Amino acid sequence: MDPFKLFARAFNLFPCPACGRGDGNGENDFCPDCLAEFGRIDPERHCRGCGGEMAGVLAVCPLCLQEKKRPWLDALALFRYENRAREMLLRFKSGRHPALARPLGKLGAQAVRRSGWRIDLVVPIPVHFTRLWTRGYNQAELFARVAAEELHLPCADTLAKEFSATKQAKRSRTGRHQGTRHAFSVKNPFRIAGKNILLVDDVFTTGATCDAAARALLKNGARSVRLLVACRTPGLVR
Repeated sequence: MDPFKLFARAFNLFPCPACGRGDGNGENDFCPDCLAEFGRIDPERHCRGCGGEMAGVLAVCPLCLQEKKRPWLDALALFRYENRAREMLLRFKSGRHPALARPLGKLGAQAVRRSGWRIDLVVPIPVHFTRLWTRGYNQAELFARVAAEELHLPCADTLAKEFSATKQAKRSRTGRHQGTRHAFSVKNPFRIAGKNILLVDDVFTTGATCDAAARALLKNGARSVRLLVACRTPGLVR
């Protein structure tokens, strides 16, 4: 092990960014206690439609069976969006804790490697510039860039948010899909032409945002889209 990393671990110079106390492995990783409490989704039994947990032998979960066919080929989610994992992601999303991008990105890259997916380019879900200005950063982009770095892949912010709509959290399932139908455009189609894209976001609820983004990518020449999200809500919003 790197001597500096050994020194950092010995004195806990880079603690877990979730709890601020546990062993961050000398690199601000999540400590074992936090990982145990985050409700990690088994990547061997994930739903290919939403990345959530399976409840049977089919390729998609019962909730995704009720949805129209997803535009992506497969999906992975790291954690269930509840309890400690939800608290951690809310801090990342709106609490100005960008350091959480590194452990999330590293875990995301590990999941993608295990999947065996062929990926050429990593693309984050964008936010409208008004929210970017308010929040200070796009959490999906930070997450995506760390994952891309770990996978030794390029990352491009090729998607643009066309408008700033009512927050998705306040919408019904139908409203989410209606509100995002034409939400995204592709700024530079030549960057994605013929590429296998890894689309990255922070939370998957109904999938409306990712659906609109994936369709924009495919419409503009992407060969395929696969999805990586940090958290999956336990159920779809009805």
